[in-house]
Amino acid sequence: MKGTRLSNILFSVCLVLLLIVLGYLREIFFVHIGYQIRLNYYHEFDRYYHYTFPKWLLFLKEYSSAELVRLKWIMTIITFLLYSGITVYAIRFYFKNRTYVLITLGVQAGLFALAGLCYIAGQVIGKAEAGYTLAREFMGMLQSPLVLMILLPTFIINSRQKKNTV
Repeated sequence: MKGTRLSNILFSVCLVLLLIVLGYLREIFFVHIGYQIRLNYYHEFDRYYHYTFPKWLLFLKEYSSAELVRLKWIMTIITFLLYSGITVYAIRFYFKNRTYVLITLGVQAGLFALAGLCYIAGQVIGKAEAGYTLAREFMGMLQSPLVLMILLPTFIINSRQKKNTV
């Protein structure tokens, strides 16, 4: 990992804080959208599935289920792009290695393509719910620090092995 020790530590702390905040906001937003969709569909509160809306999310009550589903799709793409950007930036910061950045982009594109293929295949073969569920798992990986958590140690090990063989 290139760079000064202090800059790596500061970047790492900021990165962890950013990922925690982004993950929290994403989860709160998606949980409340899901709750409002459920509320719109059943038209009643479920005592086991009751959430109090924070003031900043009260606007969700104004939308129909169809609009909320569209919003969920849009937010899925936005959070995917945010996590992907953070992951690529972190890999670039730590390693300054074009190959690692390209591998990172390839992994992300591959997971995104798998999600799309699962969704489309589910529609085509008449198993839409199964296709959606599998696609959602792949997209969940992309909307979390999981890709970074796997690639970062992989690249560290690879970099150390290259140093030891030279």
